Amino acid sequence: MMLWLRTRWESLATSLWFLPMIVVWAGAFAAIFALNADISFEGKRPWWLYSGSAEGAVTLLATLLGALITMATLALSITMVVLTLAANQLGPRLIRSFMADRRTQAALGFFLGTIVYLVLILRTLHGGLSDEQTPHIAISTGTLLTIACVIVLLFFVHHLARSIVSDNVVERVGAVLDRAVETLLPERGEEAAVHRPPHLETGTAFSLPRSFYVQAIDYDAIAELARRSDATVELAFRPGHYILAGLDHVRVTPPAALTDEMKRGVAACMGLGPERTANQDIEYSVRQLVEIALRALSPGINDPYTALAVIDRLSAVLVAVMDRGEPSGAWRDRDGTPRVFGPVSNFDGIVDAAFNQIRQTGAGNAAVLIRLAERLGQLKIGATTGRQRATLARHARVVADVARRSLPDKSDLDACLERHDSAFESPTGPVQH
Repeated sequence: MMLWLRTRWESLATSLWFLPMIVVWAGAFAAIFALNADISFEGKRPWWLYSGSAEGAVTLLATLLGALITMATLALSITMVVLTLAANQLGPRLIRSFMADRRTQAALGFFLGTIVYLVLILRTLHGGLSDEQTPHIAISTGTLLTIACVIVLLFFVHHLARSIVSDNVVERVGAVLDRAVETLLPERGEEAAVHRPPHLETGTAFSLPRSFYVQAIDYDAIAELARRSDATVELAFRPGHYILAGLDHVRVTPPAALTDEMKRGVAACMGLGPERTANQDIEYSVRQLVEIALRALSPGINDPYTALAVIDRLSAVLVAVMDRGEPSGAWRDRDGTPRVFGPVSNFDGIVDAAFNQIRQTGAGNAAVLIRLAERLGQLKIGATTGRQRATLARHARVVADVARRSLPDKSDLDACLERHDSAFESPTGPVQH
């Protein structure tokens, strides 16, 4: 149930209708409240309170409603244009990031909520209402909300204009990745290594019924399910993998524990969907940043500066990854016994996802290869384990090899190799440029 709630909430949070719909309902309740408000003023009414007739109020609110519908249409049109530009220039998988923007959702909701408010107020007005029956507070509130919408529109356009600037997109996706690293990777020394027990080979495997991306896994629930049967479960996938129906996905030991109830319970602990999400998948956000760099390096866009910004942001993320511990790949039940084993995102995989495709696409681009060699050398200084240093050295060697094959200008090649050699052959570390 908790897994279902988390995946549904993830879907709602990244939708462009959920928050606006809440604001629309708020506008409807505000209209009901304003129509029932009865505040008497002795003497002259305040200057800000509507003091005209009901017939004049109908004309006023009808004019405001027409203008506001035009304004909301403009805001929606601008949003669609921005989403189209983002899909073409930065990648269609980043659309979820734009749709999840709370300020965009709140602004659209404010426009639509005000429209609903004015419609509900307007339908109660007619020329036969006396001065005492005219809802002056509701009419005044509608006027103030319309003025507020004009101000919101100004900031909304400003926000959308800034939201498609490449550097801002890189930082926004990088911030999501930072949170994923902090949430999904353990503190250093917190997780002790747990080796895969050899008896898992004697287990019985079964397949999941559908071919989908694995969006989330409730490991704790599977561990408790295994504890009740005194079993051990091995998964052949992790969040972010695409599973094919009919193949062996889950292995249960001992075979006697693999009952129909166990199969249904394990399947219920899987959040499957048609697309990857950042819920439990670090490499998803990494690949979002990489996609920005790849599109920037494409011949149609040819924007190496954005690719350099992505390399810098990925390097900052890898510093945080190196400061964390490695996931153990084992999950325990409430008694502390390892019950579930499976693949996890480790440092090698994250670095491969971060730099492999950028290096491949950036072959022949001196600025990209030089920046890769420089950042890998700087990351080597912050490496905390021999395995991390070996992974970074492997990537640096490949960058140097690509530079030798693809850079025709000797000065560009020397600049790239200098950064490689100063980092991985000199004991003093890389030279700052």
